Amino acid sequence: MVACVHPEHPTPHHLNTPVRWSDPIPTAGDRFGAYEIQRLLGQGGMGIVLRAHDTTLHRDVALKLVHPALSVSPIAREAFLEEARAMAAIRHPNVVQIHSCGTEGNLSYFVMELFDGGSLETKLMRVGSLAPEEALPILRSIANGLAAIHGVGRIHGDVKPSNVLVEADGRLVLLDFGMTADFSGNREREYGTIAGTPRYMAPEQVSDDDVGPAADLYAVGVMLHEALTGRAPIEGSPREMLFGKQLLRVPPLGERFEGIPEDLDVLCRDLLALDPAARPDDAALLRRLGAPRRTVTLSLPPAGDTFVGRGAELEALDDALRASAARCVVALIRGDSGIGRTALLNEWVQRARRDGDDHCTVLRGRCFERENLPFNAIDSVIDDLAAQLDAVEGLFHRRHTTRDLIALATVFPVLRRVKDIEWMVQEDASPAPGPRELRRRAFRGLDALLSTLAERTRLIVAIDDLQWADADSLALLEELTHGAAAPHLLVVGTVQSGFELGPLSSRDGRDARAIELSGLPSEDAEALAQLAAAESGREIDAAAIAAEAQGHPLYVQELARAGGDAGPGLDAMLEARAAKLGLRERAVLELVALASLPLPQRWIADAAALELSETLEAIDTLRRERWVRTRGPSADETVQPFHGRVRRAVEASLDPDRLRELHARLAETLSEHAAEPRVVATLVHHLEQAGDRRRAGRRALAAAEAAAASLAFDLAADLYGAALRLAPLEGASRSRVTRARAEALRDAGRGREAGDAFLLAASTAPAAERLSLELTAAELWVASGHLRRGMTLLESSLQRLGARWPKSAIEAIGALGVERARLRVAQLAARRPRPMTEAQRRRVKVFQAVATGLGSVDPLRASVFQARALRDALGSTDQELIGVGLCVEALLQSFVGTASEADVRNLVARGRAAARASGSERASAYAELADGGARMLFGRLGAASGPLAEAEMRFRDEVRVDTAGLNVARLLKVWVAVFRGDLRLLSQWIPEYERDAARRDDRFAQASLDLAGHIGWLATGDVATARRKLDEPPWEPPDGSYHVQHWYRLIASCELALYERDLRDRAVLEARFQETRRSLVFRRARALRVYGQWLRGRFLLTLAERGDARALAEARREAEHLAKERGALAAPYAAALRAGVAHLSGDLGACVAELTVTDELAAELS
Repeated sequence: MVACVHPEHPTPHHLNTPVRWSDPIPTAGDRFGAYEIQRLLGQGGMGIVLRAHDTTLHRDVALKLVHPALSVSPIAREAFLEEARAMAAIRHPNVVQIHSCGTEGNLSYFVMELFDGGSLETKLMRVGSLAPEEALPILRSIANGLAAIHGVGRIHGDVKPSNVLVEADGRLVLLDFGMTADFSGNREREYGTIAGTPRYMAPEQVSDDDVGPAADLYAVGVMLHEALTGRAPIEGSPREMLFGKQLLRVPPLGERFEGIPEDLDVLCRDLLALDPAARPDDAALLRRLGAPRRTVTLSLPPAGDTFVGRGAELEALDDALRASAARCVVALIRGDSGIGRTALLNEWVQRARRDGDDHCTVLRGRCFERENLPFNAIDSVIDDLAAQLDAVEGLFHRRHTTRDLIALATVFPVLRRVKDIEWMVQEDASPAPGPRELRRRAFRGLDALLSTLAERTRLIVAIDDLQWADADSLALLEELTHGAAAPHLLVVGTVQSGFELGPLSSRDGRDARAIELSGLPSEDAEALAQLAAAESGREIDAAAIAAEAQGHPLYVQELARAGGDAGPGLDAMLEARAAKLGLRERAVLELVALASLPLPQRWIADAAALELSETLEAIDTLRRERWVRTRGPSADETVQPFHGRVRRAVEASLDPDRLRELHARLAETLSEHAAEPRVVATLVHHLEQAGDRRRAGRRALAAAEAAAASLAFDLAADLYGAALRLAPLEGASRSRVTRARAEALRDAGRGREAGDAFLLAASTAPAAERLSLELTAAELWVASGHLRRGMTLLESSLQRLGARWPKSAIEAIGALGVERARLRVAQLAARRPRPMTEAQRRRVKVFQAVATGLGSVDPLRASVFQARALRDALGSTDQELIGVGLCVEALLQSFVGTASEADVRNLVARGRAAARASGSERASAYAELADGGARMLFGRLGAASGPLAEAEMRFRDEVRVDTAGLNVARLLKVWVAVFRGDLRLLSQWIPEYERDAARRDDRFAQASLDLAGHIGWLATGDVATARRKLDEPPWEPPDGSYHVQHWYRLIASCELALYERDLRDRAVLEARFQETRRSLVFRRARALRVYGQWLRGRFLLTLAERGDARALAEARREAEHLAKERGALAAPYAAALRAGVAHLSGDLGACVAELTVTDELAAELS
């Protein structure tokens, strides 16, 4: 037995210096993966060949190890594996069979069959030359083998006698595909050049021109010349041969040698033509050699997608890639099932890798219909990213904050394989943030990594079947691709028609493009039919097939392989074809089709109760017949249906009993591997379909907890729901899981559903927890826009505490007066503080939650409950409740109260001291919020920024669940920027805060930010967004009373009208101004009153500029009202209005003087 490379073969003379193996060569008894080394068979320029024993399949093989220097990068290794898989797909008697390929450590390898025989070179050296009747069969075999290779879009690149083996039975086999290359786009592979051996190289290989199949046929001409004459057509040193090949034409053989048949003489010279186009192609060569035409069809293509046409769509993707050099681009390939979405994506990705002007990095992902893996669309993308990070030096710098990368590695543990990230994780001793903040940091960490990678390479994230992406993946992708600061990359994905991806496909804040696929044009459909028919050797009417299938690619191919016999439809044709499979192949296909995700072939063998070798043979047959996709028959390679239509057709053909049996088999097999996260969640589906609800429920609970730990909140909520539906949970266990589902829904930003779930949890919770859960439900409903429902629940919950809900503003004022009086009496009484009972503490916390939650919606009613909470807290020893109470009181007094600045500062100081004494993170956050809020509302804008930023950070990172505090901190920060005119910060903060609010389904916060920061959109000239935000608010204030959001809407409408200088709605705006003046909120809230008067004054000045004398007088009165306001906030606005009035009155001197005052007062504010 000898292998396909022999020790006696001389090392070929390559254009580049051969790479020598420097590491110790494995010897007999060594192990390489699943292979036991027996002995060295050969060593060449590309690597070494070993005889080895496959311990899995119990057979001897030839194992070729590629030199590490030739596959040093992940891209080069993938290119090598891609080519090896393509060659492994060929089943042809004249081509060596590659069994499998892969990587082990830093080595790429492939495994081939062993042969009994020697090389053609040895035979020619022994006999010198061959008689024509001996040469013809050899050349026919070589030509047939090359036709098979060329038929899958490859060239050999190093055809020569030493790469042709002659078995004892006379069979000839082409081998050594170290030099094969893809000729479909003239790629030069990254792990080795298309060089060859000078004696057999074609002229275009020497001149580095486009190299195609004709180069291999030139080498056949050289071999024919040698076989007939014993000499090469051009001889000399390697340099002389290479030079001569580009200039010299080969003279007729008959002029120099006797007995050469004229037809072979002419064929030899035609094959040696200098112009590749003048050489015969494969079909012509076989015909002239007298080979039966049927032998051409023995080549089977790789079990991938046959691709034709789609030129416009490929160009659209190219255009998207070019655009991604300057910004983030999202391109979605849409179309019906079987229309060729995946084929287009794969073809374009291959071309981008091959033809890009710059280095191109592709991170691949794929989703599966029934896959319950956290971040299923991103998981394999992160796997690719981890490999890239290992290969790139100096990628980490100050842009990547340690805590963000640690969070990213928490969500995607595979990143801990990267040494720098693992070191960060090991060294980190900081407290873990809450789940939502951890997820936010992880998203930010991924953004930073991809931004850095995109600075070094053209970066493509390509994801197939995004319609099956989980909500967590879509949220990450939406965050990653939104806004001007998004990484400059191209996200390209395929989506089945009828599925929407939410914000990811929206053009709001991103360059989003849709590429719609329909049927192929007739010409392309006919070409596809011809290619499909050639695989089965059938004669077809391609035009009729194209018309019958209406250009649908998958249907075209099925019809062509059936010889054009039209069936009742694509699914019926697939079912009929599946029915013809052998029992073993059918059994394997059924399991593959029902599996929720790609499974290792070893697992399929276990589920089918077949020997592994039998399963691999069946999978190989299914792959060649395009039933399944796999990289090759190998125990650890995964296998999946070739297409979604295959999955559906097979599943539809199974009766219920067979379905349950197959699901049970898959469940039992997967149970043995349940430690893998991907398997845990998938196992639930198979157990349920098998009818084992109890086990499915237990697995669902385990999967839900794993998903929650991975911050995949949407998936966790769904799996907790499955556990409640399937598992026999009762009592405390059921209550615990119900609450866990509610928390997952809340963290996933599904506010209405979370409110429903918290209310359900309250119904089964102990009495001590029930009120808190109801309050959480009410807050979520209010925030998510279900205001009436939330307020009704809130009112009923408060009634059980003996607290009355004020029905009107007048009643609220009365109640507030009573509560303030009681608070003063309590403080004067100076009773000794007492410890609180748990019931009393819950009551105060409920009142505080109502006060903070309503403070931005209805500050008047919020003040009532704040006074009640503070009175009870001050009579206790609970420093946390006292600190929070005093700080909220300071905020409300600053906003709607009559207290002086000194009194408010005193409240803040007392609150901070109590917070410090309590050690409570929540109380400390409120202390910073009160400090910053009081400074802002009294006009100390510059001094307010620091405490407000600190408050935001603490609510976000430490307090975690107090979204009301976080919203107030952000809203006050926005108002500081508005008052200071810092439009740059506004344009930076508003999109970020809005997206976070949207993730939490906090429509109230969204609406507040949309309208409060409305001027930020106008500052960037984005009038369309500004108008849309105004016309389509995510949250509407309730009717029947005036709320802060009514005021926000008024100022946004007025700012837009002033920006566009469109005062046609003057009467409507004036009516809204007067309504606002009459509201209690406006009369009591100093900051709202100041900005409202300033805005109305500007509006009146614009009217006066157009000749309305009465408007000028009104503007003067607004300036006077502003001047009477207490505090520093109003003074610069009053001076600015006076300057406008003076200018329109013609008093330029007074105008300049007032502007000077304005500038000085504004500087004091900052």
